Amino acid sequence: MEMSEIQIPKNKLKLFLKEFFDLDNLFIENYQKVKGKNIKIKEIGFLIDKKCFDDIKEKLSYSEFKKYANDDKRCEEMIKEHYENMNYITFIPCEQKIFKTSKELEESIKKGNEYIIINNLVWKLINNGKYKENEGKIFYEINNEYL
Repeated sequence: MEMSEIQIPKNKLKLFLKEFFDLDNLFIENYQKVKGKNIKIKEIGFLIDKKCFDDIKEKLSYSEFKKYANDDKRCEEMIKEHYENMNYITFIPCEQKIFKTSKELEESIKKGNEYIIINNLVWKLINNGKYKENEGKIFYEINNEYL
């Protein structure tokens, strides 16, 4: 099942923004934990096209709302102001990228394609429904030198 668009009610936008903010913080916190240390953090996520993810963030005005992520009242006020005449926000969902081999991923990156890793919570909000949750999960590791 593939969806062409997702419509989220304006009153659910704050949930999306919070999950995006938490994803940003997850990577920052993980890199800070391993910086200069000989430890590894293992995670599970989904690889998606960076442009698709950036398009969703732009459609939801994420950069404008990000600075108010910890101020619920101000965030709600801004949502009302920004989406005053809209009941729904519509965006095109993402599909996780599934590569059969790491060489396939490497070749794709060499061609200029960019990808981002998202966590399960964000994936549930923005996936296009083509794959099930257990398909396409990637296991990755963050250490002092590499992702």
